[in-house]
Amino acid sequence: MDCIEKHVLAAAPLGDEALDKFLHVGACVAAKFMRSCMYNDKYSDTSREEYEIYEEMNREIPSFVKAEINKVLAQFPRTMDEVYELIVSTMREMVEPEIDGYIAMAEGFIGRTIPEAIDEVLAWQEETFLINTDATMRPSRDAIEFALENMHTVINGETGLDVCKSGEKLMDFVRRYKENVSWNLVAFFNLAREVAKFAKEFISGNILYRLIPPGAYAGVLYKLDNLEVVL
Repeated sequence: MDCIEKHVLAAAPLGDEALDKFLHVGACVAAKFMRSCMYNDKYSDTSREEYEIYEEMNREIPSFVKAEINKVLAQFPRTMDEVYELIVSTMREMVEPEIDGYIAMAEGFIGRTIPEAIDEVLAWQEETFLINTDATMRPSRDAIEFALENMHTVINGETGLDVCKSGEKLMDFVRRYKENVSWNLVAFFNLAREVAKFAKEFISGNILYRLIPPGAYAGVLYKLDNLEVVL
């Protein structure tokens, strides 16, 4: 946390210096980790080691890689939907120009769009493995999106005040999370059974379901029922 405060929060919003600051954070963490592990020393100054590690990383990363990273950071997403669009556009540009066709094929198999599938998985995880007493909160999805919004502001916010306000919103969410959300231990102890049940429901009625032998899920769930843990 000291490294983040020193190199990121103190300079936020980072703008064009984002990659450089993140390299400094990585060098800071690496230097402190090595000093702690090798010499059992958590308190001595590591500035020299940080500088050497930073210089080496900065020298070894190719210029075209830095350019691509800076391009991504400049359009850092605020929401999960924007993350998905950024991933698809990056893959379309750098890996596979016909990626949209493959996505359409995958969506046909699962009977829903990729963003819908991700949201459904998150909703299942929230309803199955978390106990939430705040009806206005989506614990997992909100946690991801608050973190994305905060990181976007740290990188691309207009002023330091924007960064402070975003941080306050994130901390308010963390407090609400601690007050209202707890783990459903019974569901965790029956993880395999819950996953198998969800998988059957997730693909029920689409092409994937018709490709799986009719008795497969029944046999798996029967065996998992006999292993069910009850607290």
